[in-house]
Amino acid sequence: MKNIAIVGCGNMGGGHALAIGYGTGYTDWQLPQIIDDEVEAVTTDISKILHLSGIYDIDEKRQNWARGEGFHVYQSLEEILADPEVDIVLIAVPNHLHAEIAIKAMRAGKHVLCEKPVTPTSAELEEVLKVSKETGMVFYPRQNRRWDPDYLLIKKSMMSSWPVSPSVWRTALVAAARMVLLDGAVKSVLEGA
Repeated sequence: MKNIAIVGCGNMGGGHALAIGYGTGYTDWQLPQIIDDEVEAVTTDISKILHLSGIYDIDEKRQNWARGEGFHVYQSLEEILADPEVDIVLIAVPNHLHAEIAIKAMRAGKHVLCEKPVTPTSAELEEVLKVSKETGMVFYPRQNRRWDPDYLLIKKSMMSSWPVSPSVWRTALVAAARMVLLDGAVKSVLEGA
């Protein structure tokens, strides 16, 4: 089991805190979006994989929310980085702060799971990847679209004879094309192309 600390406890960080902290692998706002035959994808027993060490946020309201949920609240990023029990830092703060926090975390011996977009510029991303390589720490952009409704719709349609209207296909394919382009760009950067 790995211990994870979350930096930033707003909408995304708060959702991750609930999913990891309660060990359910899902948050309430995801449930209505799930296609019936894919429910097991979001009900993984994450408690066997991750333990939430705690969260850090500069906003006192978010700190109080986390305490109210029973989560440990770190007083600073430095406290997280100094905690020998923390294996992974999940970054869910405004995008312009991602690179600085990721680099600090990896230099402190922590793996990094980062919300997207990981950095505002490719130069910052290159620096983050350089530090990942130097330290041997994993830098992982948090991007998993496999369970999003548009991707599930395409999968269901392709796997069955279920009829889909052209307007639904068009919406789903536009979303898929955007992600393929983004994935291709990120893949090129990661492979050094």
